[in-house]
Amino acid sequence: MAPSPGAVRLDRVIEALPAGFETMRAEALAEGYRFLERLAADWESGALRFTKAGEVLLAAYSDGVLAGIGGVTVDPVIPEALRMRRFYIRERFRRHGIGQQLALALLAQPVGRDGPVTVNAVAGSAPFWEALGFTRDARAGHTHLRPSIADK
Repeated sequence: MAPSPGAVRLDRVIEALPAGFETMRAEALAEGYRFLERLAADWESGALRFTKAGEVLLAAYSDGVLAGIGGVTVDPVIPEALRMRRFYIRERFRRHGIGQQLALALLAQPVGRDGPVTVNAVAGSAPFWEALGFTRDARAGHTHLRPSIADK
């Protein structure tokens, strides 16, 4: 079992993908996850930089080491919703609460927006998202939906 990580720091990604991203990207690809490949390509091309109102990309660090990354964007199918995107926690940092801290920080970011949040959960991650208030809702390109605060 991996040692328990230290203090977690969350930094907003603005100018460039964080140091250590290439290592994390290779680990994700080795696990069969291609969404960090897409993040890198979209970032490089400028197609997705998490700059619209309510959007943000955060990097999570444990003892100064990049442990994960995740973002929230305007949902491309449901305009009043946001979508959790490119969410990945490195294997050695899983099950230590880092993913939960990152997800909750992302959910708290969209100031002035009170719509639902969607996520396309990868295989095996449904319990994680459901523990955060998402419910199964397989339509419009996503697997789960978290209703707006007003709907709760």
